[in-house]
This record gives sequence, structure tokens and C-alpha cells, in this order.
Amino acid sequence: MTPTAIIKKVSKISGIPIKELKSEKKTRRIVQPRQIAMVLIRKSGKSQEITGAYFNKDHSTVSHAEWCVNVIAPANKDFMELLEKINSEFESN
Repeated sequence: MTPTAIIKKVSKISGIPIKELKSEKKTRRIVQPRQIAMVLIRKSGKSQEITGAYFNKDHSTVSHAEWCVNVIAPANKDFMELLEKINSEFESN
């Protein structure tokens, strides 16, 4: 799956418009789906630099997103539910 397709699908599942996923906004409602999308793009084999470019972010933001998904999400019920919902949608296709 291409990075653009991943972003589009995360946008649809989360209900956050693509424009907002790529925005500078830092509200939890937008940041968490953005972080999940970044991790999914990384899992598709893209570098941190390339992944960040899809969101107008640098590699350190992608690194932080990976940390949040791996460390913060399991300790945060709402974040984990969103992560599981998005993962299950990707696995079912």
C-alpha cells in the first residue's frame, strides 16, 4: 500500500480530514491518527525522512510518533482503541 493510500485510509477510519492530518495542529484528536499513519508508512518500508515529508514534518517527529505508538498507546485506553481499530481495518483488507 502506498503512503498516500495509507493516509487516505487512516483519514477515513479516524474521521480526520487529510488536510488536518497534514496540518500543524497538535490536538490529540489529530496527532494520534497522524502518528499511527506515520508508523504504518514506516512499516511499509519508507525511511523516517520520506515518511515525515508526507506530513511536512522532519525525521524526529516520525521517531517520536513511533515511540508514542509503541510506548504511550498501550497505557492510554483511547489511543489504544484507535490503534486497534485502524490496525484491524488494515488487516482485514
